[in-house]
Amino acid sequence: MATTYDYVGSTTTTQYFGTGAIANGKDRDYVMSRRVNLADAVTSFLTPAGGTAFGANDVLKVMNVPAKTWVKAVMVTVVTADTTVTDTDVGDGDNVDGYVDGLSLAVADVVAGSILQTDTAPTTAYSVPVGGGKYYLVDDTIDVKLITAGGVDGVIDIVAVCTDMSNVNV
Repeated sequence: MATTYDYVGSTTTTQYFGTGAIANGKDRDYVMSRRVNLADAVTSFLTPAGGTAFGANDVLKVMNVPAKTWVKAVMVTVVTADTTVTDTDVGDGDNVDGYVDGLSLAVADVVAGSILQTDTAPTTAYSVPVGGGKYYLVDDTIDVKLITAGGVDGVIDIVAVCTDMSNVNV
C-alpha cells in the first residue's frame, strides 16, 4: 500500500535552494523552487521504522501551494541519478501526474516539465500546451509520486512558476 510523506513539513527552509517570494504580496509572478534529496527523505521517514527504500506509488509532498495561486508551469531536473532507477510523476492531490508523467531518475541532467521535455512534447493535464497550468482555489501541495519501488539516493530540483491572484475575484 502506498504511503504519503510530508517532505515539506520534515525539512527546513535551508533545504530550499531558492525561496518563493511574492513582490508586494499581491498579483505578482514568482518562482518557488525545491531540492528533493531522496537519501534525506529515506533517513527522515523510513530509517526510524527500519525501512531502507520507498515503496511503489509512495508520494512525497514537496511544495506548498497557497490558495488563489495560478501555477503556470513546473520543471523538474534530475541533479543526481538514483541508483534504483525510480520513475516519478509530479502533480498534486487532484492529478498525480498533472505536471510530469513518468520521468526516469536513472540519468542525471534530464529535464522534464509542463513547458518542455527532453524526449517528447509535454502532454500532461497541466502542461502549457494542454491545460495552461492550474489555478488553486484552496491550499494544496505539489507532490512527487515514486512510481516504482526504490528511490534511495537521487536528487531532483523542482521549479514552479506561479502568480499570486489573491487580489482577483476568481
